[in-house]
Amino acid sequence: MHETSLIQFTLDAVAREARTHGIKHVSDILLIVGELKGALPDQMEYAFRILTAHGGEDGMFAETKLDIEYRPALLRCRDCGHNYPVTVESLASAVCPHCGSSAYQIISGNELLIDSFRGE
Repeated sequence: MHETSLIQFTLDAVAREARTHGIKHVSDILLIVGELKGALPDQMEYAFRILTAHGGEDGMFAETKLDIEYRPALLRCRDCGHNYPVTVESLASAVCPHCGSSAYQIISGNELLIDSFRGE
């Protein structure tokens, strides 16, 4: 499961950063996940529950809350500057609805990052 490895990577990264700041318990984690990453929030939350069921490493993740902000895919036309939404399925054949150009820049939906975490 793709989501399980993403959550494990997240927990490892948060644990390393928390330790450098003397944090022993993480209460909240906020992830930003773009639609184009192909990670399903429900599956990520399930993986999170499984991987933190016993508090994780040294109990650092006991009762930690995971928040996922899901970002839809949004493109910007390189020719006319128009912003428009796109789905994963239609990305390969995306054309600007304003001018018909197929030149675009992804401006949202490609994120996969740990926005923040809190702890004590």
